[in-house]
Amino acid sequence: MNSLKQIAENILSDIMNDVPVANVLLKAKIFATKKGDQELLNWLNQEINGYEENLPSYRKLTSGVKIDIHRGFQMVSNFPYPIEMIKDKAIQERLRIFPIHNPISEVEELCKSDSDSLHMDIPVNIWFYHMGHCISGNIQRAYQHTNISGIKNIIVSVKTLIIDYMLKYGENDNIDFETIIKSNQQEIVMNKTTYNAAIVNTGTGSINATNTINVVGNNNTITPSKKEELIQIINEIKNLIPSDDADFKEIIFEIDSELSQSAPRTNIIKRGLQAMKGLAQGITAGVIANNLPNLIATGLALLT
Repeated sequence: MNSLKQIAENILSDIMNDVPVANVLLKAKIFATKKGDQELLNWLNQEINGYEENLPSYRKLTSGVKIDIHRGFQMVSNFPYPIEMIKDKAIQERLRIFPIHNPISEVEELCKSDSDSLHMDIPVNIWFYHMGHCISGNIQRAYQHTNISGIKNIIVSVKTLIIDYMLKYGENDNIDFETIIKSNQQEIVMNKTTYNAAIVNTGTGSINATNTINVVGNNNTITPSKKEELIQIINEIKNLIPSDDADFKEIIFEIDSELSQSAPRTNIIKRGLQAMKGLAQGITAGVIANNLPNLIATGLALLT
């Protein structure tokens, strides 16, 4: 019979060799059972079977909202809806989160999707009673959306928790999984904001995400000379972006709003440019693909 130390080493080896996480968790369940760690076993069971309640923070993804509107003979589809327009704060908070309750095996399958985003319909009673007051026309459908990169980060978070536990077990048999998961959840989600294809940090720490660089948040302001250069860069970006690209327009609006201030904050501008960087990676041809990354890189360089 393998010792707990051997099982722990096998689990770490499986993770390093990209064995499906669902299989790794089954092996970790054997480890937790033999060791008698109920906290670890409870977490593994929920990851394997799915969550009914008490989702960990790394499974609460940032959500956007879009709606389909009927206006007479016109149908407007996939219109971005500003969550801030909802008067009920509880409904606002509910729609800001895209919960992932699925078993880890299903999460892994979602990561293989060719789509860039995941959708979930909003119940009719919410959009009928809480969202129509600021819309010209009748809402026909409303849905939440989140980027598939957030789904992939769930896998990263689960692997990180297991690695931390198994490494600590090698140093100390009497470890507390509850402390590990609380510490990791705070590190993973602290001050996280998701903008479609990018995850950036709006606090004082740093967050790693696929197709992004680390952005360290702070409240430093931009000098007048840099402000003028950034305004010129943003104007050039505006000339490149198609007028119907809602995602870029939303980011540019935020940057413009901040640059209009007397003392624009560095972290806000970085956040927007980093979000553009993520979106730009999905553009592979034409003038936009050739010029946009250089403009974004120039803007970010000004802020370092």
